[in-house]
Amino acid sequence: MSKHLLVFKSLLNTILNTPDELHAKIPPLRQDGSLFFLDKPIRSSLEENKRISGNITGFGQIDKFFLEKKQEIAMANALTPAFVAAQKIIAEANWFYYISVEQFVNIYPWIGRDSWRFSDRMLTNVHAKKIQALGVENNKVVWSSPYIDAAGTGGHKLLFRYWCLP
Repeated sequence: MSKHLLVFKSLLNTILNTPDELHAKIPPLRQDGSLFFLDKPIRSSLEENKRISGNITGFGQIDKFFLEKKQEIAMANALTPAFVAAQKIIAEANWFYYISVEQFVNIYPWIGRDSWRFSDRMLTNVHAKKIQALGVENNKVVWSSPYIDAAGTGGHKLLFRYWCLP
């Protein structure tokens, strides 16, 4: 494993394991029936004219979220700058995800919710099953190995974490 990748994983593990230290607020979300999504403009890099924002989509009523789910969404949103940096280090990875058993996903780079959004199927693939085998009470960060997605658009890295709600 490259030195850069080790540094990246260390940074992400710190963010994931110390959400209270982030002082991050839940990003603006918009309700659309039973779905919610990130409600902010897509930012672009001036140097490359490239989108540098992730998108968060999921199921649930925003006004009924527990504090822990709000904190997890804030933490998942805070991963986006690390995903931006990781894409420069791991050139073969086209997409980075944070998938939650609380039925939401943060995906980088941005893809519109009409094209791609959270689905319960994300929690039933081989990578998710590996995490489920660990048990929710372990609350561990688990990295999948790169894989080719169903659309065949390239390599991916997945990041999963269980967050235990009371």
